[in-house]
Amino acid sequence: MSEKRMVAFTDGILAIIITVMVLEFKAPRADTFAALWSLRSEFIIYLASYLILAVYWINHHHLFQIVHHVSTPILWANMLMLLTMSFYPFATAWIGTHPLIALVPAAFYGFVNMLTNGAYALLVWTLICDNRKRKAPVAILRRGLNKTLITIGINVIAIGCGFLWAPSVVIIDVLTIAGWALPDQVLERHVAERDRTPQRK
Repeated sequence: MSEKRMVAFTDGILAIIITVMVLEFKAPRADTFAALWSLRSEFIIYLASYLILAVYWINHHHLFQIVHHVSTPILWANMLMLLTMSFYPFATAWIGTHPLIALVPAAFYGFVNMLTNGAYALLVWTLICDNRKRKAPVAILRRGLNKTLITIGINVIAIGCGFLWAPSVVIIDVLTIAGWALPDQVLERHVAERDRTPQRK
């Protein structure tokens, strides 16, 4: 099966998740800057969640630049990843309603991050299994899998730190996911070389 239908479906679901997330905002009743300032924690956590989902979308796009065939296990792994992502609007709304970030909402937010990273790791692993005869893509995918497993470990640490200071969960997770925003140079070179190949023929 071609990856195009699955990628288009994933794009649509992520667009819905982000839309639902922003609809959780409740406009202040007063027409003052003070009323708007009172929503600062909700804006901050929304931007954090938006960044996280954007980074996942970009890396998902990169995965399917090097893999162009999907099997049933890959489809299910992708659906599991979307399931974990669908919790972001709820987790974002819950933590955003607590200006000082309470422990339980922060821990839940960190748990959602950990689950999503776990689901993403499973997706990468199924891609590796499905493409094990293709050495170059598998090598790139293994780099991504190792990075994801490290990220999951950091998610666990972030949740633990949350018991000492609740906002540290969001801070650590956002800083960690920001590292994924940088493009993988090996992947970029692989895609560039692959795109140049037909031009030589």
